[in-house]
Amino acid sequence: MKNKLKIFVISLIESTDRQNYIKNQLNNLNISYEIFNAVDGRKLSQNDKDELYNKDKAIKYTGNELTPGEIGCSLSHKAVYKKMIEEDIERAVILEDDIILRPDFNTIVPYFDNISLKGYVIKLERAYGSNKSEDNIKTTKFTLWHKKNINNDYFIGQPLFSPYLTWGYYIDKIAAKALYKSMPKVYLTADKWVYHRKYIKLRMLNKPIITDNYELFNSIIGENNNKTVMKNNIFLKFKLLFKYILLIFN
Repeated sequence: MKNKLKIFVISLIESTDRQNYIKNQLNNLNISYEIFNAVDGRKLSQNDKDELYNKDKAIKYTGNELTPGEIGCSLSHKAVYKKMIEEDIERAVILEDDIILRPDFNTIVPYFDNISLKGYVIKLERAYGSNKSEDNIKTTKFTLWHKKNINNDYFIGQPLFSPYLTWGYYIDKIAAKALYKSMPKVYLTADKWVYHRKYIKLRMLNKPIITDNYELFNSIIGENNNKTVMKNNIFLKFKLLFKYILLIFN
């Protein structure tokens, strides 16, 4: 694969088993990549958290505090965006380290090397982790506009309902810059696309070329027993719905 396009794999420095797993897949496909050292939110000092994370905003926007794992994950993705900005990297695919690359990965990803779209994030996995369907047309549905065909089997579309997950996605420098500037301190998870799509043009493939490997690797995001939840904040829910209706026309 000739490369304006960069492939980054976000991984904790000590997660050698995960790294070896994804390295083997990428090496077998003859794909160049860079392992990007992730931030371990569980090891951040309180001073670091105060400097890098805005707890009050997290609760205001989502009703929840972020867990240490979520803070680390968000900071890790943000750090990749910073690298793209500082090193003038025009486009990249960002992968997490516990995924399975489907056979069509090496067919579809080279398409992004010369893509003309600007300010885009294009998700490469299924819409939702809990829903195992490989048909994103059914699970998240797509708007009737903004469709771009790649080949007879794949197209890029605008999800009608905001997906989540950050297992793997394409991003260009303009989108990376917008997301980086949107949170001087992180307060949303990296996959909170329902909010992030305010700053970028969010698209996804009609079917995934990446899936999870939770049977082999457990999530390291973790839970926080002190998480604050505002399940009945009706105002927050309606505010989110209104913003979402406006954003799907982007």
